[in-house]
Amino acid sequence: MSGISKSAIWKERIEDFRTSNLKAQDWCDKNNLHITTLQQWIRRINKEDITSSNKTVEFVPVTTPSIMIHNTAPIIIRYGKISIDISDDCHPDTLRNILEALRIYA
Repeated sequence: MSGISKSAIWKERIEDFRTSNLKAQDWCDKNNLHITTLQQWIRRINKEDITSSNKTVEFVPVTTPSIMIHNTAPIIIRYGKISIDISDDCHPDTLRNILEALRIYA
């Protein structure tokens, strides 16, 4: 593989997937890859990043508007072991802050 590790290749592929704005299956179809392979490499790279950084887990503050009318959860975002329920009355700024925190820290 001309000196480039599989891990380095997959880090590039995962970055391409994350910036593509495509669903995982669509990205895999476009790149002739199986979705379970992508999922396995994402877990593997995330695990490598966590162990190599030796950082402790920290909570990320997310500011929310003070108005919450009712608590229904029609949208659920799952990313690895993270699950976030978003109510239909969620303020757009709150959702933006949550997604930005996921992009940076997850």
